[in-house]
Amino acid sequence: MELTTLIAAVAAFGLPCSNPELRDFPAEELPWPAAYIRSIDGHNIIALRRGIRNDTQRLPKILVHELLHCGLYEARERRGQPHPRSLDPREEMAVNEMTDVVLGRLNETGRG
Repeated sequence: MELTTLIAAVAAFGLPCSNPELRDFPAEELPWPAAYIRSIDGHNIIALRRGIRNDTQRLPKILVHELLHCGLYEARERRGQPHPRSLDPREEMAVNEMTDVVLGRLNETGRG
């Protein structure tokens, strides 16, 4: 599935992520398959553990998950709300559920 399709699906869900950049990281630097990172200069980075791009079964779910984290970050920023210092377990649960909804909608429309 193309990244642009996933970005559009997340944006249609109401949580757009502006200009995300995919970057590969060595496994020893990234204990998870991927992570959302906001750079000091304000760029949205989806850090991918090296080799995860080859996992075509899991990659769409991983990317949607991180794009949703990005969208939530940007939504908080627009509202002037503070960002949690570390991963909020409630947000992680919500993002897991939203990921399934976004992917379900893609599959319903035949784009998944």
